[in-house]
Amino acid sequence: MKRNYSLIIGLTLTLLFLLVAVAGATIAPYDPTQRFTDIIKANGNTDIPSVRPIAPFVLDMFPLGTDHVGRDLLSRLLWAVRPTMITCVAVVLARLLIGLPLGVLSGWLSDQFWGGAIKIITSVLISIPSLILALALIALSEERSLWVFILVLGFIGWPDFAMFYQNQTATLRQQGFVESSFALGSSHLAVLWRHVLPQFWSTLPTLLAFELSAVLLLMAELGFLGIFLGNGLIVYGADPNS
Repeated sequence: MKRNYSLIIGLTLTLLFLLVAVAGATIAPYDPTQRFTDIIKANGNTDIPSVRPIAPFVLDMFPLGTDHVGRDLLSRLLWAVRPTMITCVAVVLARLLIGLPLGVLSGWLSDQFWGGAIKIITSVLISIPSLILALALIALSEERSLWVFILVLGFIGWPDFAMFYQNQTATLRQQGFVESSFALGSSHLAVLWRHVLPQFWSTLPTLLAFELSAVLLLMAELGFLGIFLGNGLIVYGADPNS
């Protein structure tokens, strides 16, 4: 039996990140907000982390080094995994709960008013770059709480799910087993529940994986532009060591 090494590696990394998300705060060596301002003498060198960042693998007490204000990067990384993963999973679930019903409805009623209306809305939203739309909607909010990010990122991403399931449903609508179910007296809701929705389960895990990576990338892009979860921001001064 041939082993699927890609699957094994992917599952191992997934379990590792889940472990870090659950236990990261307890295994972090320091408080992620703690600034180290004292003089540290080691390996013949004298360093002050808050004045000059420590490079990775230079000091045993800071395996990944420190940032520009003297905070331990390993601790900050371990603490950051949990809220990031919670946000990504919640956003993807929100997109699925909105996009799947609307996509199925528009594909099933493609020749009716509501199906056409959903198609138009989906096409308009999917034509706008996600990053620009996210920046505009988050900028309208006075706070950047977890719920704001979930609502905004979930809203701008549901058209991807809707477009996919819209095409799948429209194709299944023309299949012979659907016509046979109608001929036997089944209602539209019964056909959708018994024969159409089960066709989506095989593609759902792959679609969710792609959406998780897309949400994580979008959050990284927002952070690069200074949009952080929890009202965080970056302030640049004339002297970076001040």
